[in-house]
Amino acid sequence: MQFGYVIVHVQDVAQTVDFYEKVFGLTRSLFTQAYAELATGGITLVFSSAQLENSEVPDGFIGYTKNSLALPAPGIHLSFLTPEVETSYQAAISAGATPLKAPQIKPWGQTIAFIRDLNGVVVTLASPPS
Repeated sequence: MQFGYVIVHVQDVAQTVDFYEKVFGLTRSLFTQAYAELATGGITLVFSSAQLENSEVPDGFIGYTKNSLALPAPGIHLSFLTPEVETSYQAAISAGATPLKAPQIKPWGQTIAFIRDLNGVVVTLASPPS
């Protein structure tokens, strides 16, 4: 067995994909208004409309229709490795992300920053482990 996808349920797939392409340099490998796949160099990152996912899982999901910066972060956390944490952090904020923690060098040597994306999802930006 192989892990294949991380799927994040969002209200606006196109807006979310545009943000992740602009800020993180990801490339869409499949795109519709309701479902999109982004190549990450590893696991495929998928953004799916809340309406599509609700049609697939009859009982729905807790909270996914309410992803919002006005509410606590949803129960998912995305992490990206980059040697340019500060640059990526500033680009994310300029593109509409909400800053949570500015880049800091941790005791083990990694630089790590936290933002919330346009949907309120927490995103970690981290330098590669040394």
